[in-house]
Amino acid sequence: MYLVAFLIRTYGMAQADTPFPLAVVGIGAMLGSLLGGYLAGQRYRLTSAAIALLLGGGCVGVALTISLSPWTAIILCCASALFLTTFEPVTWALAAEFAGEARATANGLLATSNQLGIIGGASVGGVVLALGDFPLVGLFCMSAAAVAAAIVTALKLRIARTPRVETRAA
Repeated sequence: MYLVAFLIRTYGMAQADTPFPLAVVGIGAMLGSLLGGYLAGQRYRLTSAAIALLLGGGCVGVALTISLSPWTAIILCCASALFLTTFEPVTWALAAEFAGEARATANGLLATSNQLGIIGGASVGGVVLALGDFPLVGLFCMSAAAVAAAIVTALKLRIARTPRVETRAA
């Protein structure tokens, strides 16, 4: 979200020079969604999601906090987009599985939650940017990804402890 402002402010890039870097990061997001679609059907999806969250948060954190060349920062942002967007298809698959007969309600709740998260995240990110510039945004993103990975890991552990009920055909 902050890539254009980051490139202009940190590297003195002209606004007219930012569409290609945005496209590179967008390709990462598209590939991440495709990878997430594959991972959503796998048995190890929660482990993969937690690892992807940590890698994505780490990539954006490094990109925004350490002085790198512009293209190194852009590639790290692309990697971050790839890793972080793998989580969304996994989330949709989990919501559908946990909801049982109430899938439509669960999907509506998840869609609403996503929109509120975007609004709230942008607001908090703006405050963080105002308080500490881009390095603080990088640390905030790393922290948010770490918290999300911890929640996913806790969910994985809870699911692993839940006894499975087997049904037998008569």
